[in-house]
Amino acid sequence: MGCLISCVACCFCDAAASLCCKCLPSCRNSTSTRLLYGVILLVVLIISSICLDPSIANFLKKIPYLCTTEQENICNLISGYGAVYRLCFSLSLFFCFFSIIMIQVKSSADFRAAIHNGFWFFKIIAIIGIMVGAFFIHSYEFLFVWWIFGLIGGVCFIIIQLTLLIDLAHSWNQVWINGFEESGNKGFIFGLIFSTFLFYALAFIGTVLFYVYYASDPACQLSKTLVSINMIICVVFSIISILPKIQEHLPSSGLLQLPDI
Repeated sequence: MGCLISCVACCFCDAAASLCCKCLPSCRNSTSTRLLYGVILLVVLIISSICLDPSIANFLKKIPYLCTTEQENICNLISGYGAVYRLCFSLSLFFCFFSIIMIQVKSSADFRAAIHNGFWFFKIIAIIGIMVGAFFIHSYEFLFVWWIFGLIGGVCFIIIQLTLLIDLAHSWNQVWINGFEESGNKGFIFGLIFSTFLFYALAFIGTVLFYVYYASDPACQLSKTLVSINMIICVVFSIISILPKIQEHLPSSGLLQLPDI
């Protein structure tokens, strides 16, 4: 009995990352915290993807007394984009609250760090509770507002993602060039050339697939325009990146960065 209580206690404390405490290797609090928050995000992502599956809505409509004419909104609430907005709203609310209470927490010595690194049972219950409550919000204005938030957040995420990719490709290019200049090992140059051609080939294949799957219909003028603009920008920037003036002011500039993005 005491062993069972000890195992259950792990879910309440900062040993939750080990699940059974002694069955799995222990790790630092900060590492286990990142791991568990990542698992939470992954689980919500999987559930959101499942909710977007049209077969889920069709399955729910076959359940007697669930999606009748009077209760049609129930199926709309628990499937489709409405469900995804509510799930993401709940998770955003949870992390927003935690970001507020964790202001100025700089080390594990702060008493609030125990809340951040532990009490996982209560955190999960809180997330589930917020999600359940979010599904009781039937207002379509709620969905519209969160559509705006999602649009703005998606744009910001793409900008940050592109910035990180540019920095990664730039650092990658610089490290391999420095490696060749310092050691004279031609493997760095061959690797750089191979990676550049590989990414350009993948970019070309991706562009062709975009045309085939998203711009093949004559009515898809917007899709054709966007794919074409993206391809033209890639070609133009590739030419600009190897111009003498650019190489003079930024010697580490090259062709690797563009296809990597």
